[in-house]
Amino acid sequence: MAGFGFNTDVRVGGEIYHVQTEPCQRPTTAIETSIFQAGLVQYVRRIECQGADGLEEQVRAQHGAIIAELRSGALRGLGPSLELDWLNAPESHHASHTLLLTLRVACGQQPAAACHVRASLRWESGEETLVIAEGFSDQQGRADLQLTLPPAAGQRRAPLRLSLEAERGLCLGRRQFRLS
Repeated sequence: MAGFGFNTDVRVGGEIYHVQTEPCQRPTTAIETSIFQAGLVQYVRRIECQGADGLEEQVRAQHGAIIAELRSGALRGLGPSLELDWLNAPESHHASHTLLLTLRVACGQQPAAACHVRASLRWESGEETLVIAEGFSDQQGRADLQLTLPPAAGQRRAPLRLSLEAERGLCLGRRQFRLS
């Protein structure tokens, strides 16, 4: 097998990814593309070769296609899953119509820093979103968000749905809670 491949650093938004594509023979002849971020593998695609003829062109084509998918956002959420925990759930409700959220974001049992965290609140019936709060997780994977509930929230009897989302690079995590 020829010893060649392609390596490209790609900036998408504020994130930098390293894309590496090369032919390999484990367990069969294929072309493998790995996407790294901060030295960690975020995504791998392995495609069987179309034969030995034109191998370099096949590798180049796959490398370009993966970079195009990365830039378009098509690979978002295909990296390792982020886990979201709502640490202060029992004591987060306040009479002042403020919901204080302390969240923990992790990836593979390790704190996930610099994740974009978003919380949104809507009626369970699916109507429009009432409020949104956003922030970033710190070095311990923690994020504090505050949602100010509209006055109408105290007048309705239908339950509210709290949606949490965390994103970093290709990694994505989601959770939902029903608030009564």
